[in-house]
Amino acid sequence: MSELWDRTNAGDAPLLERAERSSTPDAADELFSLLSDRRRRRAAAWIGEADEPVALASAVAGPEGGADRARVALAHNNLPKLEDAGVLEFDRERAVVAPGDRLDAILGVLDVVVGAS
Repeated sequence: MSELWDRTNAGDAPLLERAERSSTPDAADELFSLLSDRRRRRAAAWIGEADEPVALASAVAGPEGGADRARVALAHNNLPKLEDAGVLEFDRERAVVAPGDRLDAILGVLDVVVGAS
């Protein structure tokens, strides 16, 4: 009965929490989809290394045009997905990123995956 409740209320919980509560292929697919993008993996690691909230402007270094495109992709695509999963908190008005409740869980998954390769 618990598994049925998990499936019917899946949209109410952060992605990683759903993956922890359920062993269904859909939860695993969502988790791997979240980690499939290199920028999302790097953003999670970057926030994990920070001791305090970090300005988005400091996230990407490089030639001006390339760095600007990367910041736009982070702000409009990757950071919102990580925020929806509970991995980080993204203050759009201040352009500041802070660790979320699920950051340690995602970093643990990344450690396993990177350590296995």
